[in-house]
This record gives sequence, structure tokens and C-alpha cells, in this order.
Amino acid sequence: KEETKEDELKSKIVEAEDALHYHQTISVAGEGLVVVFFTARWSDSSRFSLPGVEGLSVKHSDVLFLRVDAEKVPVLITQYHINAFPLFFFIRQGNKIFELKGGNLMKLEELIEQLKAPLDSFDKGSDPFHYPAGKTDLKPFIQRESSNCLNADPDHNLLNIFDHTTDTTWLQSVVDPQLLIYISFSQPVKLHSLSFYTSKRLLDIMRGKASGPKNIKLYINKINLDFSSLDTEEVVQSFKLTKSDLE
Repeated sequence: KEETKEDELKSKIVEAEDALHYHQTISVAGEGLVVVFFTARWSDSSRFSLPGVEGLSVKHSDVLFLRVDAEKVPVLITQYHINAFPLFFFIRQGNKIFELKGGNLMKLEELIEQLKAPLDSFDKGSDPFHYPAGKTDLKPFIQRESSNCLNADPDHNLLNIFDHTTDTTWLQSVVDPQLLIYISFSQPVKLHSLSFYTSKRLLDIMRGKASGPKNIKLYINKINLDFSSLDTEEVVQSFKLTKSDLE
């Protein structure tokens, strides 16, 4: 039988035969990125997404795409409490690092590009931030339109911290040296670490004076915080930075 282009595309996606095959396939992938594509035959969104996912599986041949059909392997659907399709898991070294709900193929490819980099590449390159092995930047999951910062200088506002590729932008307070930053994410995330970066141009402007945060306090799942309520809210973690920490 002559193989069609459609067959060629589909051959790039591994079909999970059962739960054991699912776990074995992920194990074989080792450190490589695995994109698990959960689908259901009754889901229109799953059907509409399939051709695009097939195309991405060909384009990103260094990524393992694993499809799980809800009717074929229901035990996994129950185990992971999945009630909407399609759903994508991103797995490295057997651990789920992110998930994406819905069939947004543009977002899917953005995540693939972000998460498939070799683990040892996180400590190399021109990026001033160095991510621990197996961890990645949470920036793609930040909802900028619903994030905000109280007491920010309009000319040096919150949006500037999302772009650390230039020395011409930074975040600073407008009056007293306090900032209250609220970051909204598009999905639940686990925060492993924070990186603070000082602009070289800012150091030149400040000429040795304070040019970065000193006292840091972290709060989680607090939507309506203001400066007057901080003293009554539970601090998850607090720490101090020195000048050498920012150099």
C-alpha cells in the first residue's frame, strides 16, 4: 500500500495502546520533551486540533508526541482527572512541567519552542538568567493584561521586567522606594526560584547608589492587596538582597 501524506503525518504521533505503553513511551524519551495529546472522539475541538498537531509533530521531529484517546485508555483520563479536551501535557524526565488546555496551536508551538531546549542549555547563551536543570522561564504563562504594579513610575513600569534583552528598560518606583507587584498566570504554576537583573545602564545612571530591590516579601493567591493590608497578610517567604547579589 502506498503511504499517503496524511499517513506520513500521523506516523509522527505515537498512539498510546494502554497505560503501560504510555508510561514506557515517556520513560524511553529520557530528557527529551514529550508532548502528550489527550483527545476524545466526541470532542469537536480534538478533531479540529488533530491536523495542526500532526503538522507540529513533523516540524518538531526532536519532540516526542504521544496521543492518548479517552475511549481507548480511560484509566489515564480518570487518573489525571481530565474532563475537557483537547489537553496537552509537557513532560521532561518523567515529570509534568506544564499543561495547556484547549486547541490553541499557536500557543502550543510557543510552549514547544520554550520547553524543548536541552537541559544543559539553560546555563549557556546570552540570557542573563540561568535556569536550574529541568526548569524553565515562566514568562510565557504570565497574563500581562491582568498583572499590575502599585507605585510604579509610568516611564519605568511593570511591562519592562518582561523584557530583559535590553539595558534601556527597568522597573522603578515613582515616589517612595516601595513596589507592590501582582503577577497573574494563565494556569497554575510552581515557582522554583526568582532572578533579579540590574541594567548596566541603570548602574551608570545611579553611580553606585541603590539600583535594585533590597527587601523582598512573597505572597501567593492574593488578588486585592494594597500597601495598607500588607501587615495583616501572611508572608510566604521573605529575604534580603545585597549589592553583590545584583552584580
